[in-house]
Amino acid sequence: MKRIIAALTGKVEKLKMERKLNRVKRSIDAARDNAQDEIDRLEERKASLVERISSDTEANSVINQLSDLIGQQEEQQAIIERIDKVEAYLNEEVEVED
Repeated sequence: MKRIIAALTGKVEKLKMERKLNRVKRSIDAARDNAQDEIDRLEERKASLVERISSDTEANSVINQLSDLIGQQEEQQAIIERIDKVEAYLNEEVEVED
């Protein structure tokens, strides 16, 4: 019976580990998707701003707002790049002692 318990314990631990790995992967994917969704929303806002340019005085305001939106997009892109680095770090090969 001890062998059966040991074998089943190993399988249960392996299943727990796989579920934890899947949770981490889902978290990474969700973070990446959230940043990409924000980039898409910002792109829509930029397009609607450009449509509002009708006079020189409005142009300055629109340009400033576009600059802010582009800055926000760059921040979101930096988040995606950081997430990619975290994922690469987690996927690095390491030696495990038994």
